[in-house]
Amino acid sequence: MNNTYKYFTVLLIVICSYTIKAQEVDLTTGVKIKVTISEGDYPQHWNSKNNNVKAVSLDPSEVNRSIRIIKKVLGKYPKELIRNNLKEIYLLKSLENQEPKTTDIIYLVNEGESLSYSDEYIEYLFHHYFTLILLENHSKKFDKTKWMETNGMSYKKNWQKYLSNSQDSRIFDPRLFKKGYLYPFAISGFEVDVISMSNNIFNPTHEFINVLKQHKKLKTKYDLLVSFYASLDQSLTPQYFDELNSRRISQIKAPLIVFKEKEIIVQKTWSTSDSKVKSKPFEEKNLIRAKRIIKQALDKYPEEFVNTNLDNIYLLKHLEINGVEYGGTIGKDALYIVIDDLKSNAKDQTVEATIHHEFSHLLYYKYQNYFNQKKWIKINSNSYGVGGRNAILESKSSVVFQSSLHKKGFLHSYATSAIIEDMASIVEYLFQPNNQYLSAVSKYKKLKKKQQLLIEFYHSLDKVFTQEYFEHIKTEIVAGTNYQILYKSDENTFPESWKTKEVDAQAVSLDKNEIKRSDKIIVKAIEKYPNELIVYNLKKVYVLDSIEFYGKNYISSNLSTGTIYLTNTGTNTGQPHLYSDFYIENLFHLEFVNILFENFFKY
Repeated sequence: MNNTYKYFTVLLIVICSYTIKAQEVDLTTGVKIKVTISEGDYPQHWNSKNNNVKAVSLDPSEVNRSIRIIKKVLGKYPKELIRNNLKEIYLLKSLENQEPKTTDIIYLVNEGESLSYSDEYIEYLFHHYFTLILLENHSKKFDKTKWMETNGMSYKKNWQKYLSNSQDSRIFDPRLFKKGYLYPFAISGFEVDVISMSNNIFNPTHEFINVLKQHKKLKTKYDLLVSFYASLDQSLTPQYFDELNSRRISQIKAPLIVFKEKEIIVQKTWSTSDSKVKSKPFEEKNLIRAKRIIKQALDKYPEEFVNTNLDNIYLLKHLEINGVEYGGTIGKDALYIVIDDLKSNAKDQTVEATIHHEFSHLLYYKYQNYFNQKKWIKINSNSYGVGGRNAILESKSSVVFQSSLHKKGFLHSYATSAIIEDMASIVEYLFQPNNQYLSAVSKYKKLKKKQQLLIEFYHSLDKVFTQEYFEHIKTEIVAGTNYQILYKSDENTFPESWKTKEVDAQAVSLDKNEIKRSDKIIVKAIEKYPNELIVYNLKKVYVLDSIEFYGKNYISSNLSTGTIYLTNTGTNTGQPHLYSDFYIENLFHLEFVNILFENFFKY
């Protein structure tokens, strides 16, 4: 009897615990999270005859995820600020005909991850409505006058006209930065403008931080909002947000390479009921080679750029959707790449081209308002077809270069199917040029104009992508090498992770009189290794007068991603052996072997 009683008691506790979890969660902040709602929970102003309010309780399958997100986002605010301004949060599946907030209650909708209610979007909604509450409860503390004076143009009721095609109203729009707005929706009114800034303050991206550095009006608004938060709680200082930014960005990890077939491919990328997906898992015998190709492709992009825009790379042996075979496709911040040794797409160059091709699709959808689509289309002599998939079905997907199409502004038949395929076809060769492509671009003006527009597009995403940058890629690949020897110290010399106060990486450019000698030494050292070993493991060699980390001078260092740092202060040091040809060459071998050692164990 006693054991039966104990088991019953434990079962009752579990049932009660689940019931409490499913109905109401009382956090340490004093805020109650509720996941069910009835008409009795509606605020008074919702119950007027004119309001046909419809609120549906949260789907039980979304309870745990939603609570986790709310706990995380509440942790970004001081507890006292939460206690004084927020009593309850209702998590709902849907809410119709009502603004989902009051002066101390938030009604947060989550229709499910499959309907694009991601963790990030739900957090955005919270910041949105909590900011409205703070503005309403503490309006006198916000310098609205100065905010309005900062605007380069007044708010617009017809703000939708600033959208291009199917552009998302909350995607950053560089056309508006100089006016003091982040994106088109922010133009619709004061509160929405403030909200657009608040969400990015608490969820900063590399793009947001770079925009603030370059545009004074947006930086002024940022400072005004930070001052507003500081007036509400002393802990919300500018330093607090700087630290929040640093933590957030340091948590962004490099792409995760996934090697086996996963259900997520079917569920999240092809969610329509009539999609028939067939896929075969990637063969792990090709793992080392695949990693090498991916590394070679992604090394052509700045590390932070990759971290910001790409989360996962899924490798498959075969992918077929609705009867059409694909060499690659994209998902949400993810690439799906097919590698099959038995097919023509198995070549290293083809696989790398697919990575650049698909990554360009992802970037276009994410930043399409940065791309000058009107200029691009004006270049064409022909209009586009009916999309890449239909081109494949209609056997119009040839990627063989055709001079007759070059005259019209296209590389090949597949490029004529859609603007994104046209762009991607050129991007492939922008990052991996060959003589055939270079000859076509040199001969046909329309292709050259498109290449220039793409360089401008990539440059708007990251300042590293200059004309000179792509010229260097061209020189490297066409010459059969894959490295640079650099003698000048600038802002790109060290990775961002080395620019912290703790590491404080510093460098002095090499004396001009030492450049010629240093060049001969490094070239001689590199020639002692097989070309393939250099191509896949060495990207840059910096020869500098001095380098310093943690306040101390170093004679050499390296990054496993393929960068070597060497010093050379010249032979006039009073010590003939110091910085002799032999000494500098040995420094190179030491650091390059370290890179090979790290890469060997990484793979």
